[in-house]
Amino acid sequence: MPESPQRQAPARNRLSLAGPAGKRSPRTTSRRLHNGRAGQPENSSESHRTTSPSMKFPSKLLAALLLVLSASCANARPTAADDGRVFFVGDHYPPSIRLDRLPNQSEQLRAILAMYTLQNGAGCEGRDSNGRLRCSLTSELGLGANCSPEHFQLVRKWFTETPKLSSRWVPWEKDSRKEGALENLCYRQPDTASWQNIWTEIQVKMTGSRVVVSAIQHWASTNGSGTVRYKSEYDITNSQVKVVSSMGKTLCESTMPIGGLPEETSKLRRC
Repeated sequence: MPESPQRQAPARNRLSLAGPAGKRSPRTTSRRLHNGRAGQPENSSESHRTTSPSMKFPSKLLAALLLVLSASCANARPTAADDGRVFFVGDHYPPSIRLDRLPNQSEQLRAILAMYTLQNGAGCEGRDSNGRLRCSLTSELGLGANCSPEHFQLVRKWFTETPKLSSRWVPWEKDSRKEGALENLCYRQPDTASWQNIWTEIQVKMTGSRVVVSAIQHWASTNGSGTVRYKSEYDITNSQVKVVSSMGKTLCESTMPIGGLPEETSKLRRC
């Protein structure tokens, strides 16, 4: 039976989101802000070339591609009865947000979700008056637009290090309190750009002080597309959220470019 979402982002007529951005070269001193480059999951064997952020996805093809990815990776989703899903995209956009399903409403758990919205898009569309990316989950957490001062402040308050939740992540950004680390990592990609990294599902469960998050990310570029599941564990204390582990596993992958013909979806590797 379909979910009954508590809240939804504003409706729109097309799907414009997709999943991981490209890998970036490690750096040791640079503090220049940037959005990353087009690419693929860290455990993928295919190489991707950089594409221009000014290129726009054909909206109908991108929507069709995401639906194919969603269907092929359906076995990766929790069942509808699983109340741990706090963010999920169904067969149609916009995503559903159910913060009432969090084990509790502590600031630590909200900081964990803020870390996820910082690294990949979560219901993003348009920009605010300051030019920052509007993302529904970030907004629902009370942090305004993505990469806002409030967004960085909450993450830095509780995290001393960042988990690897994207192929854009590099070791230089592990120390979350290093000047420029979160600013470099934060996701700013507009929904019309030539590559996209988005979350399509975030599930949160908690036992004692241990929090387990299972999140599904879709990525797409003009070079291909795919789906990655990130499973991470955190330990919550009164003073910090400690990263225990974080691992990504590729579930689906295709070399079909976004502008490819519909029949090329047959190249998708089923999960």
